[in-house]
Amino acid sequence: MREFLPFENQPPIDWSKKENQKRMKESLKRIRKSFGKDYPLVIGKDKISISEKISSFNPANFKERIGQVSQGFGDLIKKSTEIAYQSWLSWREVPYQKRAQILFEAAKILREKRFEAQALCVYEIGKNWIEADADVAEAIDFLEYYGKRMIELGGGEVLPGLPVELNTTEFLPRGVVAVIGIWNFAWAINVGMIAAPIVTGNTVVFKPSSLSPIIGYQIFEIFSKAGLPEGVLNFLPGKGKEIGEELVKDPLVIGVAVTGSKQTGQVLHQICGNFPCDYGFKQILVGEFGGKDLIYLEPDCDLDQALEGVLWSFLGYQNQKCSACSVLLLHQDIYSLFLERFREAVDSIKIGPPEDPSNLIGPLIDDQAKVKAQKYFEIGKKEGRLIYQGKVDKQLEEIGYFFAPAIFEVESGAKIATEEIFAPILAVIKVKDFNRALEIFRQNQYALTGGVFTRSPALIEKAKKLLKYEVGNLYINRKITGALVKRQPFGGWRFSGVGSKAGGKYYLLRFVYESSISENLIRKGYVPTKNP
Repeated sequence: MREFLPFENQPPIDWSKKENQKRMKESLKRIRKSFGKDYPLVIGKDKISISEKISSFNPANFKERIGQVSQGFGDLIKKSTEIAYQSWLSWREVPYQKRAQILFEAAKILREKRFEAQALCVYEIGKNWIEADADVAEAIDFLEYYGKRMIELGGGEVLPGLPVELNTTEFLPRGVVAVIGIWNFAWAINVGMIAAPIVTGNTVVFKPSSLSPIIGYQIFEIFSKAGLPEGVLNFLPGKGKEIGEELVKDPLVIGVAVTGSKQTGQVLHQICGNFPCDYGFKQILVGEFGGKDLIYLEPDCDLDQALEGVLWSFLGYQNQKCSACSVLLLHQDIYSLFLERFREAVDSIKIGPPEDPSNLIGPLIDDQAKVKAQKYFEIGKKEGRLIYQGKVDKQLEEIGYFFAPAIFEVESGAKIATEEIFAPILAVIKVKDFNRALEIFRQNQYALTGGVFTRSPALIEKAKKLLKYEVGNLYINRKITGALVKRQPFGGWRFSGVGSKAGGKYYLLRFVYESSISENLIRKGYVPTKNP
């Protein structure tokens, strides 16, 4: 019989309370004192330190080394998958209730070290206090929700049939899953991609992003302290092509959980087809591959509500979210009025190191991201009209990867309106009505998030009916970022993903096979049960 368990999202920290501010500042100091440490890679019971390292630096001050981790290579890839496969043969037999309990214990541990986890998030990936808190809180949510969801699924079902027949179904794990980590939600997304295969009875080889390997190691430590047996989760840092692609090619890997770019998705899809698994069909089980996300504003919208929604959809974490708004479709009747107010709002946001809570815009993740942003800024000047350009203090530019927000007026089809940039560059397109906005939505190669601001019930219903085919997550009269576990299952299609929905009711099903057993209950004769 299935159990249905209540679930509540982890509430955000109230930063108006002095005690929370004090705890965060103390945590920032403690994390800073830990800078420069070495961290091993971990395969089974072995913690391995080698001479080749990946260093992690503070993007707000690239002279500060957060730490360094040992880097995996070819022989260690093979060792990690072999250990993971052998561990799977026993882990899959562990009762689902016990597997779920480990997730609950991991959630408890992460709650206890929440401020330290957030502080590391601030330093290693450049998130402000609010964004760092949301990242860690979502990781806790994934642990709790996937654990409870496994309890709901784990008992299987008795299916209808003849009176003399017993039909049952249950879910069985696939095998060894390669988890290719991401940096922009270094806690939430990585914890979710690890927790889901583990709780369903699979084992994992986790390659963290080379831009957030210290958080990656902390994630491994939390699962280990929660009681996860050795070999179920293996920690194998390394660069994407050198380790990630080779890991996916391994014949003992049956599935991949990955977050990355469109190009990453295309490469891994080809690898899955060209490098088969020894014991089943290899595939991308869950994948989120970026977005170019649009918001449309109707003339009847609440301008104050729209201003706030667009502002934080655009500037939240420096537009380094796959769900962030990078294209604004403005109805011609409110074009000038909204842009005048929006420029002033953007200009009021303070830029600086995120450890200072007054700075809401921090750095880009690394030098390559800044170079890419500058390239698209120059493209924007050629393609359209520069409406707004912010300013970054020269001292900040000399020590960190800071990039000022920019807003361009362009035509549909412009590169900055169609290509993923991952930086605070906004393309604004003037449209005559919703139908024209819909055309632009349909031209988008991605289908991740999108939004509409209007007070018209008729237009809201029209948007729901038509835009549901163009985006994975549609938001009406609110920001298009900040999906919460269970409330807004997150994921898209086209070149944004494979249809999986993180934090959704059906996410765990991506990691399992469904097994059916049919038993004839009529027996002829009698065979006594032997004593064990």
